[in-house]
Amino acid sequence: MLKRQRPKCAHVKTNGDPCSRYVLTKEGLQKMQAEGADLVASPERFCAFHARTPEALHEMQSRGGAFSKQRHDERQAEKLQAALDARETMPREFVVRIQQLLRELLTAKLPGTYESDYRLVIVGAFLAAHLYSAPDDRERLLHELLPRDVRGRRSTHEDAQEELRALIDEIPEEERELAWELLTTAA
Repeated sequence: MLKRQRPKCAHVKTNGDPCSRYVLTKEGLQKMQAEGADLVASPERFCAFHARTPEALHEMQSRGGAFSKQRHDERQAEKLQAALDARETMPREFVVRIQQLLRELLTAKLPGTYESDYRLVIVGAFLAAHLYSAPDDRERLLHELLPRDVRGRRSTHEDAQEELRALIDEIPEEERELAWELLTTAA
């Protein structure tokens, strides 16, 4: 089955050859207009390059093209800041208590020894990895947070999940639901 091809740009080069690019789509034209680009009288007949006025072309070329890495990074930073501003912030006393709890879990020792308490340490590392790192980087952070005497053990991620469930099951029933809710919103 043959697909209908979009029309080509109406611009003719100085050597007489037609422009080989396709005309702007409606979405592309709307995007250029939204960005405030100076366009020729009937831009829908031209490609994204030739739809601009000669002054706009000169300005674009002097900037180094249509894509500006610096402007792109600025827009990304603005989006990130807007997302950070829009999210609800946790009260400061919660943050302090969470950090204190994580420190206690990560440095937990078995009673009367210098050996790390495996159960508590892996739960602390698991929670810290989920609170303070991107999802694709959690496994690395989990490994780095573990003390040396715990690192060599097998499947710490799965063990941490099992131990966390066991610790939450030890919490009084009326507080258990709150613990699960806090964990799901933090992750």
